[in-house]
Amino acid sequence: MPIIERPAQNRPESKDPAVEEIAPAVETTKPSSPQDGSRSTGQPGQRSNMVLLSILALFIGILIPMGSYYLYTRLTASSGGGEEKEKVVTATVDISLNLERLVKLGSLASLSRKEFEVNVVSLQEAEKNGSSTVFSALEIVVNKKRQELAQYKEKLIALLMELNEVYTKHSSAVVTQFNKAIAAATTRDSAETSRILKMGIKILEGAPSKGELADYMKEALEDNL
Repeated sequence: MPIIERPAQNRPESKDPAVEEIAPAVETTKPSSPQDGSRSTGQPGQRSNMVLLSILALFIGILIPMGSYYLYTRLTASSGGGEEKEKVVTATVDISLNLERLVKLGSLASLSRKEFEVNVVSLQEAEKNGSSTVFSALEIVVNKKRQELAQYKEKLIALLMELNEVYTKHSSAVVTQFNKAIAAATTRDSAETSRILKMGIKILEGAPSKGELADYMKEALEDNL
């Protein structure tokens, strides 16, 4: 009796290995969730922020050195302007020529005064001895020396008045130049020059701010010449 095979019921279907390999691959490929999408779209924003920060840092890095350089140049310019102003002030109170004139006139006046005093003594002796010829000659010399001394004093008074005008405005600069000239005279061992310069600065320092300045200068010369 022939065996009749019955159709298999509920037999599991055979699986193709190729299909099995494809299926996991398909399952692992999942659509990106909305949350992943937001992350991907956030990356360009972060990059733009980084670019802005970089530009800002670069701008600050350039601005600070430029500001420092500007401030430095302004301070340097103002300092340089002060130095130039100081040089101008120093130049306006250059009294070197006045000091030379003071020494020259003072020396001549001092010498003329000594000669005058010597001739006055000689004139007195001639008068005692009764020599009319010698007396007349000495009298001429005495009068001449008196006139010379008076002229030198007038010139010295005018010069001291001029120096006093500068001294009242720039006393420190005038004193400094006097001291330098005195030191130079001391180095040269010129006692007379040093004495006259010391006399000049003494008269200027004692000059009154009010009153007759010319009378003061005349009396000061009589006492110190």
